Amino acid sequence: MAAKKASRKKTARKKGNGKSLEGEYLPNKGGRPTRYNKTFPEQAYKLCLLKCTDEELAEQFHVHVATLYEWKNKYPEFAEAIRRGKTPADAEVAFAAYQRAVGYSHPEEKIFLHEGEVVRVNTVKHYPPDPKVLSLWLRNRQRENWREEKHVMTERPLQELTLEELEELEKRLEREKQALLGHDGGAENQ
Repeated sequence: MAAKKASRKKTARKKGNGKSLEGEYLPNKGGRPTRYNKTFPEQAYKLCLLKCTDEELAEQFHVHVATLYEWKNKYPEFAEAIRRGKTPADAEVAFAAYQRAVGYSHPEEKIFLHEGEVVRVNTVKHYPPDPKVLSLWLRNRQRENWREEKHVMTERPLQELTLEELEELEKRLEREKQALLGHDGGAENQ
């Protein structure tokens, strides 16, 4: 019986599937030994809480990013630690983007020197909404309502367009120009 088990292990090793028929992990099949060790999941979790990307994780573990992806596939506890670490970081960034999109205020203490005396004044600092962040947020969260329309020019020469089509083209080009310049054009027209 022991001879049969030994021959099965050799067969499994020859096929290169990484496991014996009994489900035990086999030793490395040759080549360079892995740098992965059992402390990496906890390290990866903590690094992801610090908002590390996969590329930065690979750098921290002194491996190529492709190796990091292999580890995520081969070691479920490693992949899960990365997922758990990235979730709070992603939520924090999403919340910060939301605040920038809609604007926010926070308490702030200002320190002045008045007639040789240090004066502390509690104030409220306000950040107005950021239109670029708001646009990005809406285009990603509600694509069907806020997607940017793409216009395709026709192959027809301008001479063949009707007067109405030329006027619409002129209006559209002016709108796109103003959008690129970031204003409504009121200052230029005055």
